[in-house]
Amino acid sequence: MDLAKFVRKQEDHLDSLVNNAGVTTVNAQLDAEDNSAEAISKRMLEQNFDDWLQPYAVNTASIYFTSVTSDIASQVSAAFLPLLMATRKYRCVSGNIVNVTSMSGIMRTSQDGQFSYNANKAAARSLSTQLANDFTRPHINVRVNQLALGCFPSQMTKITTSGEEKEYFINKWHIPFGRAGTSEDIFKLLLNLATSEYMTDSTQVVDGGYLCVVP
Repeated sequence: MDLAKFVRKQEDHLDSLVNNAGVTTVNAQLDAEDNSAEAISKRMLEQNFDDWLQPYAVNTASIYFTSVTSDIASQVSAAFLPLLMATRKYRCVSGNIVNVTSMSGIMRTSQDGQFSYNANKAAARSLSTQLANDFTRPHINVRVNQLALGCFPSQMTKITTSGEEKEYFINKWHIPFGRAGTSEDIFKLLLNLATSEYMTDSTQVVDGGYLCVVP
């Protein structure tokens, strides 16, 4: 279903768009037991071109095609920019986009071989900045900000948040706060990014202190 077409039938404007899709490759194995130089090299050699293209389509290209146009890979996706622009007319505030990126796009390491994912997320950060710059034009007037997340439980990241594994998170995941993130850690920040009329091209990092100790 064309989501943008569906929304246009229901609404005359769109206050906020959150781009939250993310995926990594099977061969990245972030939580692999063996992270010796030989094991990482082996995982690098196992990656093929599709291991780079498919995550890039989700992690980076989808931000552009969801925000700007409706044509992606010959399929119909969600083109929300006209609805976001209309927010100024109907509510006298700017429409806004929040792109959920990652601390992985900021750091200088590969996280034990996550080359494609980290490169995708770095590209997503750059794209967000470009969109923020272009969308400040008076006839567009849409804000674009980023939420760079650290270690949060998801289908991609199989972790627990029971609080019983503090040393595991500190020693294995290098998170000073000793736990994974939770939805409560995101809600208020996301709301702030979506409602602060004087903020654009801002990156809010939510990583439990990871980037303080890992370059």
